Amino acid sequence: MAPSPSAFAGAFGGAYAPAWLVPRAGLGGTGTIVATVALLGMAVALTMLPGLRGQSLEPLSDGAPAGAAALGIAESRGIRTPPA
Repeated sequence: MAPSPSAFAGAFGGAYAPAWLVPRAGLGGTGTIVATVALLGMAVALTMLPGLRGQSLEPLSDGAPAGAAALGIAESRGIRTPPA
């Protein structure tokens, strides 16, 4: 599965925005902007993600693809045949 374009945009912005901001906003201004974005991200995550208190994660992972490492181990042991 290929990463989404928004992942590339976020990685690019996260890597190059501070270098662009520091000369313009100063170190304190850049830190304030980065902290604000982090707090907004945390607020969005806390309000939009479902709560899982006291629940197992197993029902959520039914049907989800396994990690590449787990699939590689299973295939190397002959447990899972590779897809055709």
